Amino acid sequence: MLSASQPHHDARTEFAVRYAPVIRRYLAGRWRIPSDAPRIDDALQDVFVECFKHGGALERVLPGGDGGFRAYLFAVTRNVAREFERQRRCDPLLDADARPDHGQDRPSVTFDRSWAREIAREAMREFGSTSRRPEERLQFETVRLRFQQELLPREIAARLDGLTARRVSKLIETGMRRYEECLYRVLQRRNPAASRYDLAQTCRGVLQAL
Repeated sequence: MLSASQPHHDARTEFAVRYAPVIRRYLAGRWRIPSDAPRIDDALQDVFVECFKHGGALERVLPGGDGGFRAYLFAVTRNVAREFERQRRCDPLLDADARPDHGQDRPSVTFDRSWAREIAREAMREFGSTSRRPEERLQFETVRLRFQQELLPREIAARLDGLTARRVSKLIETGMRRYEECLYRVLQRRNPAASRYDLAQTCRGVLQAL
């Protein structure tokens, strides 16, 4: 992630494309407004300014630090939201992250899930791109259908001619091991200073959040 703090357009563009949906969903949940509302566009730009400015938040983040990059980005986004609220551009009665959920997830939980889904999607793309042999392609396709479309093995077998539900279950089992390896590599690229233990814990957290 530190490469995005340097003055390189491509790195900043990649950072914005990757994390804008996460930030938008958090702010929409915090303020209970549509994610494409103008207020959210303004706040999103402020988050990026805070991240990219010289001496700004992205330059100060420490790889492998407490909570990793997710905690860092969440803190920056929440601080921008609070500044908007302080300036009365929006005025919640309570800090949104401290509200009782009343049957709905708190915005901080929404942020965690959105972050996890972005990581998971990147890992799934890598899983697909590294699945070249026929058996690997079947592993990828069954895992994708199971977890992205939430189909049961018997439903997947009905879609994929010539496979039984038992065969699909086995493909999912072996495919998930490969997918978790992709997930580990994605997290390692994002936080190269993290220990193996921290990366393994984060992998488990991402899978649980899904």
